[in-house]
Amino acid sequence: MIPSEYTPVSVAPESFALSPVLSDSEPVVAAPSLTLLDRDHSILAFNERVLDWAYRPEVPLIERLRYLCIVSSNLDEFFEVRTAPHLIANAAGDHKGNYTVESFEGLAQAAHALVAGSTRSTTTN
Repeated sequence: MIPSEYTPVSVAPESFALSPVLSDSEPVVAAPSLTLLDRDHSILAFNERVLDWAYRPEVPLIERLRYLCIVSSNLDEFFEVRTAPHLIANAAGDHKGNYTVESFEGLAQAAHALVAGSTRSTTTN
């Protein structure tokens, strides 16, 4: 039970304002837009960073091969699990929603580049 003489205490300092008061002469500046990757592109970007380690000459050869195996395994799982909604959307010609023709094309381009990069690393190094 709260005593009747209880008064809430503000934990924010007096100089802290939750919403700033702007005068009419100050222009309102919009926050910069933040572009985020969706889950599928994020997975491919992660694998691209892993693949980058396979190109580094200072990394021992056996470790570089392990990085290639990690990327290969991740891509196998990616194509088994994550690409079906994109393929369905592309076949249906969807242009609205999370899975669209555009998302399929972007995903396909990123995936092809990643596979080409992993193939290139095994043939050039």
